[in-house]
Amino acid sequence: MMNPSDYREYLSQYTDPDALLDTLTNLQKTFRINTLKCSKGFFEGFSDIPRSPALLPNTFSCGKDFPIGKTIEFFTGMIHTQTMSSMIPPFILKPEPNDIVLDLAAAPGGKTTQMSEMMKNNGVVVANDVKFDRLSVLVGNIRRLGALNVMVTRQDGRNIGYKEKFDKVLLDAPCSSLGSSLSAFKTLDRDRIRDMARVQRKLMLASFDALKKGGTMVYSTCTFSKEENEEVVNFLLENRRDAGLLDIDLEIPHDSGLSEYGNEFRKAWRIQPNQLKSEGFFISSISKGA
Repeated sequence: MMNPSDYREYLSQYTDPDALLDTLTNLQKTFRINTLKCSKGFFEGFSDIPRSPALLPNTFSCGKDFPIGKTIEFFTGMIHTQTMSSMIPPFILKPEPNDIVLDLAAAPGGKTTQMSEMMKNNGVVVANDVKFDRLSVLVGNIRRLGALNVMVTRQDGRNIGYKEKFDKVLLDAPCSSLGSSLSAFKTLDRDRIRDMARVQRKLMLASFDALKKGGTMVYSTCTFSKEENEEVVNFLLENRRDAGLLDIDLEIPHDSGLSEYGNEFRKAWRIQPNQLKSEGFFISSISKGA
């Protein structure tokens, strides 16, 4: 375990520790309209939640102290609370109606249900997670939000065994949470990062192998360490010759991936907390050659 001083020094390789801690301490609540349950027009006419438009379509900020989880809009599934950074990977993946999509580490289901909404409840989203206690939260969100095209599975994603079955795959990998947790230093050490990276590499290979030729996957984490981000992507590129990084065509403030892994990694994103006033995130978009 790192002490706070060592933690700040470690973070300084990747981000401004003061900006990170300030952002996470004062993190504003954000939410998205769930168009499976209501239109934007209906929501705006119905809801008196104090809000201001946020960065992405149909998203809003409501301040950090508003009890949004106790509103009728939340209980009925008209909205879902989600950090701004965590909403970006599905926008990059762009699941479409009639796609067959795998969300390999799906709980608690924010991105799963977001993709179901983008697909207009058509096609199929296979939402997988390995931990039984997380599945109840995942299923609860799927039901509340009316995501009818989602199938839930419980398997170890490292050995899920699908071969070229999915048009698109999302791997929002379990990680050390350096970009999203104020208390990450309490469990952070080099061994933990190495252990997480070993799991992530296996999940990455399983995700890519499940992808159809010509398909696209997104790999994301809410952490900063290169061992869990660029090194995992680089591991895939070295072990699957038909894998390639794609440019991301969203107009969102971000830094590029670390250049020490080559010019290709300019296509990957590192979102700094001060850029979106949200969590720190790493995101990469990956193609599978036809």
